[in-house]
Amino acid sequence: MLQKNAILFLFLIFASSLFSQQIVVKFTPDKEVNSVSGNVIVLVSSRKFDAVNPGPMIIYTENFAARQKQNLKANEELVFSLSDLSKEQKNSQIHVCAYLDIDRNFLKWFAPSEGDWYAREVITAVSSEERISVCLNARKENSKRLIPESFVEKQIISEKLRQSGLSAEESTIRFLVGLPPSYHSSSKKYPVLFVSSGFNGNRYTYLWMYKHFYDMMEKTDNEMIIVSLDSSGRYGHHTFTNSGVNGPYGDAFACDIVPYIDKHFRTKKSKETRAVWGQSSGGWTALSLLWHHSDVLGHAFSNSPDPLSFRQWWLGDNRNLYSLSDGTERMLIYVPNRLSVSFRDFIAAETITGSFGQYSSFLSVFSPRDKSRPDFPFKEPFDRKTGQIFEEVWKTWEEKDLYLQVQKNPALALERLSGRYHLYIGDEDEFGLYPPARDFSKLLDKLKISHEYTEFEGANHGSILTEAFAKQLWSTVYESVDGQR
Repeated sequence: MLQKNAILFLFLIFASSLFSQQIVVKFTPDKEVNSVSGNVIVLVSSRKFDAVNPGPMIIYTENFAARQKQNLKANEELVFSLSDLSKEQKNSQIHVCAYLDIDRNFLKWFAPSEGDWYAREVITAVSSEERISVCLNARKENSKRLIPESFVEKQIISEKLRQSGLSAEESTIRFLVGLPPSYHSSSKKYPVLFVSSGFNGNRYTYLWMYKHFYDMMEKTDNEMIIVSLDSSGRYGHHTFTNSGVNGPYGDAFACDIVPYIDKHFRTKKSKETRAVWGQSSGGWTALSLLWHHSDVLGHAFSNSPDPLSFRQWWLGDNRNLYSLSDGTERMLIYVPNRLSVSFRDFIAAETITGSFGQYSSFLSVFSPRDKSRPDFPFKEPFDRKTGQIFEEVWKTWEEKDLYLQVQKNPALALERLSGRYHLYIGDEDEFGLYPPARDFSKLLDKLKISHEYTEFEGANHGSILTEAFAKQLWSTVYESVDGQR
């Protein structure tokens, strides 16, 4: 009996010490601020990271906790227990930082954005310390982007978005326009290449690629106007798709952006002289725009697009987001012996932090609006606890499944896509996007729809994007639009 009591006593001491281990976040603004509201996020990692740019791999693979809808006054403290963390903390040495997410977009950028507060210093500590103190003492300021002289910043207020009920600010679409080297010294008219970035990108993401595009223009005279689109919406990447949550962004592209470019710049003004290229979510955007707006676009080029077949990627063999039929956990990201992120952890990050990330981006594009939840206005196709599918909501997702659209409308697909679609994918894409891309190409083959399909052996999601690829892409796009009137 005495031995049992001793064991129980030691356990209680251990449990008490574990519970007493605290991370204390103190709001110590570096300028006069009365109070700030937002979601407080604590990031705990076994690896060192940059406070200003922790990045998706730290956020998804490490540990965090959050308190939503906090109103912090200067010098106020917020206390977290280690038991609040999303996972059990196993490492003895940890690196800790804190963030105050003002606009719920921490997982949109995987970093603090303009106006957010963060701890200037990442604290290195031992996880057994009873009290780890972190100060929210720096505010992320807006840094002005430097763009090449050949580019100009533009923005329009979309009439289509305004007519849908969005405010003028919500209806503002921003983009860069890159003018060919001969633009100001000639009266030539030019084809147009529209570019859409991946999730958490913007109109500046591919400036490094545009440098190689300009090298090609100067060396070969294969000149095009570049329109670098910003696909960043309130809930993430809006993919320039008509949506009950985001608004009619597809119509905004076709009816507002394209006419604006034709009106204000010397373009060839025909659909055959317009092309769109994108990577990841931007790759899905490219095909979606060609499919839905082939009246204004002639060609689409997709790199590593988001899943072109929803059923295969989202449902697995079990119609469950989290598990396969044998009970195996389903992975969003998988690199053998190096990296794995489950769908469960992917969703949990947004649930815990209250931030709009990649999943919210999908929801805002594919799901119906849920008017009963103004803070999170989308109906969900999966149960967040179990991963089980909600069939009625899933039906609305399938309406935007490009694989199913092509399969159900072969004559329309032949008209819209034949000789017009170009698809590039790495066979080791860590997001599992290779199988749906491959199967989409096989579907086009089965329907005898001419297209370009290139697999890059050993390439992952982003490694296709090299200087050599950028230059080859430019040549291929130009060959598609060159000489068209």
